Amino acid sequence: MQVRLDGKTAFVSGASSGIGRQCAYDLAEAGADVVVHGRDIERTEETAARVREIGAKAVVAIGDLATVEGCEAVGKTALDGFGKIDICVNNCGVSLRQDNPRWDELEHAEWIASIEVNFLASVRMSKAFYPGMKAQNWGRIIHISTLAAWIPGLLSDYGTPKAALNKLTIDMSKQCGPDGVTVNAILPGTIVTAAIERYMDVLNDQLGWNTDDWNERVKRYVSEVYPQPIQRLGVGHDIGGLVTFLASDHAGYITGALIKVDGGSSPSV
Repeated sequence: MQVRLDGKTAFVSGASSGIGRQCAYDLAEAGADVVVHGRDIERTEETAARVREIGAKAVVAIGDLATVEGCEAVGKTALDGFGKIDICVNNCGVSLRQDNPRWDELEHAEWIASIEVNFLASVRMSKAFYPGMKAQNWGRIIHISTLAAWIPGLLSDYGTPKAALNKLTIDMSKQCGPDGVTVNAILPGTIVTAAIERYMDVLNDQLGWNTDDWNERVKRYVSEVYPQPIQRLGVGHDIGGLVTFLASDHAGYITGALIKVDGGSSPSV
């Protein structure tokens, strides 16, 4: 089976690094042109340069999706660049607190800030591109959620807005399907990013691992912290490859799915 996206245009939020960057690369490898979104100009341009090296066209869209104005500006840049967006990958999201706070330790402003970036940003960008998808009776909306939305007691400030995004995914799939638009969400487990590398440093100190060996840290993590049958951490392509498949015609009968990509770490059915 060959997955091709020739002639399609994709928007990827948060593509200046990590999972979003790899999604942009994988979509480009499949033949899609890509709107590369980020807030850091230099890092976003780096992603766009690599997309062009792969052989696809790239448009850079800089803006803060945690604001209505930022979303409007980014959406305009994307549509001005390619005229339409066929594939919307809502990867934007971040845990604003790295200390896994209790729900009652979060200030009102922190809750609002997290909801803006982890939920409403995806709503706004989907709304920006959906009319064009509906008009052509073809489109793909793919939300990058998190396993933290599935597992109780884990990163409530981050997982709670993403849980809302999961619910919205189902609602959207019911409403958008008749217009030829599929809507799915991917729930990554632990994927190696700069943030995860920093988190492993914290665990190394907190849990007394006392090792600088990355492989040893991973071994301890997948056996002691979040036990999983696949004895490695995820990498960006584990998500980017699935995004590319979901964006293709091969996945045209898949909608409303919440797909865990977590090495089997989730304990729930």
